[in-house]
Amino acid sequence: FGQAFINLIHLAGHERRWWGRVIFRVDDVDAYHRALLGVGVHPEPPRDAPWGERFFHLTDLDGHELSFAQLLTPNERSAPA
Repeated sequence: FGQAFINLIHLAGHERRWWGRVIFRVDDVDAYHRALLGVGVHPEPPRDAPWGERFFHLTDLDGHELSFAQLLTPNERSAPA
């Protein structure tokens, strides 16, 4: 991933428990989402969060949850409902 690497493993025969997620901070979360769709991966749609990020999650084939997030400027944040 860029100039950084992360290795995730799944040990066969071990009960899988939620461990958290890896969050990748990106400049354009919608571009990453489109790129994944272009190679046949179908993550959830991007959405804006009240804490000031636009993000989406996906789960890889071994069950690891990955998140891609972009910081939003105050002008990009959704107005409170």
